[in-house]
Amino acid sequence: MSAALTILFGGLQASVQAGPRRGLRHKGVPSAGAADLLSLSLANIAVGNEAMTAGIEITMGGFEARFLTEAVIALTGAPGAAHLDGTQVPYGEPVRTQAGQVLTIAPPGRGMRTYLALRGGVDVPAILGSPSTYLPGRFGGYHGRALKTDDTLNIGRGSRRRPRSLPAALTPYLEARWTLRAVAGPELSWLSREGIGRLFGGPFGISAQSDRMGLRLTESRVDVAETRALASAPVFGGTVQCPADGHPIVLLADGQTTGGYPRIAHVIRADRHRLGQIRPGDTLRFERVSHSQALEIFRAKSAALRTLIPAIDF
Repeated sequence: MSAALTILFGGLQASVQAGPRRGLRHKGVPSAGAADLLSLSLANIAVGNEAMTAGIEITMGGFEARFLTEAVIALTGAPGAAHLDGTQVPYGEPVRTQAGQVLTIAPPGRGMRTYLALRGGVDVPAILGSPSTYLPGRFGGYHGRALKTDDTLNIGRGSRRRPRSLPAALTPYLEARWTLRAVAGPELSWLSREGIGRLFGGPFGISAQSDRMGLRLTESRVDVAETRALASAPVFGGTVQCPADGHPIVLLADGQTTGGYPRIAHVIRADRHRLGQIRPGDTLRFERVSHSQALEIFRAKSAALRTLIPAIDF
């Protein structure tokens, strides 16, 4: 283990993220982990790490860090212009850094989060099964918080895998108008006929109040016809809830484990990682699919990625 880099500026929000916490939601522990797990996995594969190794999630660029030692890094996700001492850094490629070099990442034109992987990973302790930062609970990652100026991160032990360039076909398709597939939620029938039409018609806007806990949807209003109260019920990343004001919320990585709002839909697992790249000002539509279609889509996507990422999780 050795000191790897010092944060010069963390931008809007940068945090150490890895794979999610599994098997603890019944105890009230949210999953956390990278908002876009696929992009984190791909960055790790590029430097030779296991897919869920801890890296840095950078929100809307504006990030600067100085390397204190040689390192092998890779960038994926939202493609903000990146430079190492003024030399452009390509995305999806392993790049060797030298001690003293400064990495800068500008705000991306599309997408929300950029992922920085280091060969060996960011060395932070696993808490409750994962090194990921859970920001609302202030645990995990680097002292349970977002990274700030003068924080120094250590790099873990190297991997036996060789760094590799990612196939161009895996460059993320990032847009301002998103269509995500979703299945009906347990309380979908509580909506009026018009409400169901708006839910799967849209489009919805994305509020500036959105964060790692969830996307707050604006513009289109979903009418709830059923007025009875809902006892607190399990929710997950991708669950679409409908508050009384008719403006849905889509839960993300830091979302709570239970909720009392009607669960009107759920973004399918194969599309869930894309939620982490939707930014305020974008628009979102939901395309309704059946549960059997959702499973078929997931199996096909998993099979396409398995040769590159054996332990696929997104």
